[in-house]
Amino acid sequence: MAVPDVRFALDLGGALTDITDDVLVEDTVRHARGRRAEGSTVDASTADLTLKNGSKYNRRNPSSPYFGLLGPNTPLHITTYAGETVLDVPYGVAGRASTPDHASLDITGDIDVRVELEAAAWAGRYTANGWEVAGKYGTTGNQRSWQMLIGNSGAPHFRWSPDGTVANLISRDAETAVPFGPGAVGAVRATLDVNNGSGGWTLAFYVAPSLAGPWVLLEDPIVTTAGTTSIFASTAPLDIGDNADLGFGTVGRRFRAAEIRSGIDGTVVASPTFTAQASGAGSFADSAGRTWTVANGASITDRRSRAVLGVPEWSPRWRPSGHHVRTPIQASGILRRLGQGAKSLDSALRRRMPSFNPVAYWPMEDGREAVQAYSPTAGVAPMRVTGLEMAADDSLPSSLPLPVIGTASSLKATVPSHSASGWHLEFAYRLDDDPGSLQTLMEWTTTSSPWKIWRLRVGNNLMNLIVEDGEGATTLVLNSGATGWFGTGWGRYLIQATPNGSNLDLHSAWITLGAGGFQSNGTLATTSAGRITGINTRFGAGLDGAAIGHLVVFGNDDTETFSSADSGFTGERAGLRIERLGGEESIPVLMAGSTAAQEQMGPQLPTTILDLFGECEATDGGILLEDRDRAGLVYRGRSTLYNQTPRLTLPYSKLAPPMEPVDDDRLLRNQTTVRRDGGSWATEARTDGPLSIADPPDGAGLYDQDVTLSLADDDQCQRIAGWLTHKGTWDESRYPSITLRLHSHPELVADACRVDVGDVIRVTDLPSWLPPGDLDLLVEGYEETWGPFSWEITFSCSPAGIWNVSTAAPGSRTDTAGTELGVAVDADDTTLVVDVYQGRLWTTDPADCPLTVTVGGEDMTVTAITGDIEDQYTRTVTSGWGTASSGQAWTLTGGSNSEYSVQGV
Repeated sequence: MAVPDVRFALDLGGALTDITDDVLVEDTVRHARGRRAEGSTVDASTADLTLKNGSKYNRRNPSSPYFGLLGPNTPLHITTYAGETVLDVPYGVAGRASTPDHASLDITGDIDVRVELEAAAWAGRYTANGWEVAGKYGTTGNQRSWQMLIGNSGAPHFRWSPDGTVANLISRDAETAVPFGPGAVGAVRATLDVNNGSGGWTLAFYVAPSLAGPWVLLEDPIVTTAGTTSIFASTAPLDIGDNADLGFGTVGRRFRAAEIRSGIDGTVVASPTFTAQASGAGSFADSAGRTWTVANGASITDRRSRAVLGVPEWSPRWRPSGHHVRTPIQASGILRRLGQGAKSLDSALRRRMPSFNPVAYWPMEDGREAVQAYSPTAGVAPMRVTGLEMAADDSLPSSLPLPVIGTASSLKATVPSHSASGWHLEFAYRLDDDPGSLQTLMEWTTTSSPWKIWRLRVGNNLMNLIVEDGEGATTLVLNSGATGWFGTGWGRYLIQATPNGSNLDLHSAWITLGAGGFQSNGTLATTSAGRITGINTRFGAGLDGAAIGHLVVFGNDDTETFSSADSGFTGERAGLRIERLGGEESIPVLMAGSTAAQEQMGPQLPTTILDLFGECEATDGGILLEDRDRAGLVYRGRSTLYNQTPRLTLPYSKLAPPMEPVDDDRLLRNQTTVRRDGGSWATEARTDGPLSIADPPDGAGLYDQDVTLSLADDDQCQRIAGWLTHKGTWDESRYPSITLRLHSHPELVADACRVDVGDVIRVTDLPSWLPPGDLDLLVEGYEETWGPFSWEITFSCSPAGIWNVSTAAPGSRTDTAGTELGVAVDADDTTLVVDVYQGRLWTTDPADCPLTVTVGGEDMTVTAITGDIEDQYTRTVTSGWGTASSGQAWTLTGGSNSEYSVQGV
């Protein structure tokens, strides 16, 4: 297919309408995405184009065929020829390619499953616990054979049933994630040996760049000795993609090929190769004779989405003569809309309560002059307050300022009539001191029979709950010791009443924020549950100075109301907060990367949604960007940027000039102070080397920065300060932009289309006037332009070497901080005496040898390491060797037991 081939479509009334013929490509269409000018945050994507026939695109013109369909943020889809054909299963679509059951597919013995695909996120968070790769698996009629999935951690999962039932289903997960980043192409493989000859079965997982291999064992085989196994010969079809009977996550996937083999490395019984099919094909036959049909929203296509944007404005323009009517538009990504007139979000508690459908809720976050507490619950009247100092306590991180109890303070409110199956009352409180004698903290009324008035009292190291029948009779329900309930900051109290036959079970709990809590249970005999009818509290005089807020009533015995929200979700991982906030605000979010590797956030404070997203991005150090396949967001956690395989490799000769280095101090930061918002701080400085804080010529002089972040604890400050200083002192020239003309190099289209913000591009065969070796660049953003015969992409870049980090695995090792020869050696020497002058000593374990070191520019194999004193070792080497002198520095470059390489200092 000719390059370029760009198409434009508007989503009009839920249907995509192709408008490519109305786009003036001679004016050049421009699309920009990601960070620009080496900014710290991603800008909203934009696309600038001009539409012919301005009357058609005047949203207020009743003669337009699109009248009533155009409006603010009408979705605009931009797609291009992708350079390859795939089975595309978009996000949110449970699509598949399927072939019917066949005798050759009824594998009951050893099986070998191989699939090559590209996933929007191999590891991340989805609507369920993972996503489906392939399977012959039917739940109806117990027709389960086998299935391969990828879990949220990025680790493969394989399951099978010997008899087709779920009762005998055998499931195993790998403990290791596949080594593929977001949007990367990779191949996964599972082999099951149903009888390994040792009375058991063996399951193994492999990965490779493609089906062609080479296959690498992901981890040691998963083996059980509980007996041999088999696979049920079901009548279910074989699916690549989503299974029709299941409901796992629907992350975007682009399948390239698959192989199902009977026996490990055995006969190929199914081999759909989607890259060999014609774009738009609905069915095809594979080389094994199986006929495949595309279903449920999947498609075989050679097109790829470049952007899904919104058109905020439709403003036709014309010449004075009234001719040449045109509609120039600038479509924008979802970040633009989210930043337009955005108000601060409510507090974490105020946002959470409505999602639990309370029958009454009073946040009590009203202003200082308020004489009532507003309720956001429909049909609930404000609470009357007396004697409270409103908005006086701002120490609860999950809330706006709350009232403080004064002398003769009271609360009075009516709870609307509602259906109830028990009830639940809960509120937040702060009691700095034990009031000494029992004081009323909360009083409420119910329709329970016979007990209608409920009074909670605290003091004298006790929590005390009494009930009255309204005619003077009382009974003590709970009377618990309250050690630790006072002077510990904010907490909350909850009580739940659950019918139990003719009795009423009570659960009462005091939870201290971030420090556990206490509970007490009891039963009221011959008592109906009823419902809560009102709040009528006259606070005890001894509670002056206590604070209270977020009083909520439920018509059931709910238990999760305040969980995590009471602390403002402190400790929540950055990507999980973005995902949760996206769900609360109806913003689609794909979270890419391991959540366990992300930084933990401090309390979620009331601010705009983009500010909250930005806090997460800044704390974790990842990238928040717009989704190219839908109007939503993607969060790439920091760990997804580490140690990447280049997404696009191209020789220097295929780049458009100029590719010019910049070697300045614009981004130099050699001392960083990181402060926890509301907490402590730590400083890290680079003290040696040409970019250190030392004055020239020993260093660059001081370039400092002071950063305040949302952090869960003070310990995070030190490591983040170290990381930011590492980034700020990376000693490498910057190449702010490189340009690729795809119309001149159509063979690069497939790889170039996969490149997104956060991916790595490698430039090879650099000219002699540049440093030797390959150049790895991290993509910060890009701008692409389409003309009648041109397609040009300019990538905004930063050094990718910053993100190449050491990773430790069992059996791995690092270099010492400093080692040099203690005695000069000649060409025939095979024993070296060395001095460890800094850092830890070298291993003397024979199991760690042989290993490879570089001395004087030559690699040497070390066969033994001995030494009797702290800083002198003798190393025996077996390689050839040129003359080196005393004081020659060592560099560890890896060895047979090493899983990564680092340089000594």
